[in-house]
Amino acid sequence: MPALTFTADHTTGQLTIPAHGMLTGDGAAGVIAAGGALPAGGALTEAGSYWVIRVDADHLKLATSNADALAGTAVSFSDNGSGTMFLLVNLPFRVPRIAAPLTQIRHEDFNAEWGSMVRGGRAPFRRNIPLTPTFIDTTSTWAQNGSGIKSTSTTGTTIGGSYIDCPYDLGDQILGIEVWRRSDGTGGAKECQLVLSAGGANIIATITTDSIASGATTHAMLVVPASIAVGHAMAEGESLRFSFVGKTNTGYIIDLAQLVVMRS
Repeated sequence: MPALTFTADHTTGQLTIPAHGMLTGDGAAGVIAAGGALPAGGALTEAGSYWVIRVDADHLKLATSNADALAGTAVSFSDNGSGTMFLLVNLPFRVPRIAAPLTQIRHEDFNAEWGSMVRGGRAPFRRNIPLTPTFIDTTSTWAQNGSGIKSTSTTGTTIGGSYIDCPYDLGDQILGIEVWRRSDGTGGAKECQLVLSAGGANIIATITTDSIASGATTHAMLVVPASIAVGHAMAEGESLRFSFVGKTNTGYIIDLAQLVVMRS
């Protein structure tokens, strides 16, 4: 089930996806935004299902039914959206699973609800990472902070450090990770390096170095998309690891971390 990144142009109602390979009437498709928002106006939502209107090899529009697509009746929107936006194609039926910020949905609880949430076994959703470190590095330590974690010592070394082995199911397609983080309000800007890896190889091409001001005590989201548009499909025996190192000043708080996932 491909996930294609797109940009939107509200003046034309078109999505740009280089070499998308789709034809008018293809669908159903879904849309999600990681680290931002879908184009405004209500026409595009994560709960919606859409069909393709081909414009050319690199551009398309979306319709809310196959009949509308064949008739050329496209949805419209009032801005271009933000963040990394994905078009999820070939979805027979899906309902998005999105957790509210600062809630922890345990993996086993999610699986218990899976059958009631999704038909056909395919859905884009966020899977919460339980913020209990599997391993804490002795030179860059972290402590529990409510339902999250906080850096309590820092290091000048590169990524490695502490990590959490993340829950996953075989066939999960990892599109990236969203991290809700903030400062504890003590002196100095906070800096943290983060990376997501599977099977010992980084899913994200470059290590993300995040810096937040000392006074940024309200949580805000950092999005770290996968380095390839189609994401990484988890295979048997792979480990899925979220690693983090406090680099400058203690007090970097992670309140919530969510994998952006879809079912293959």
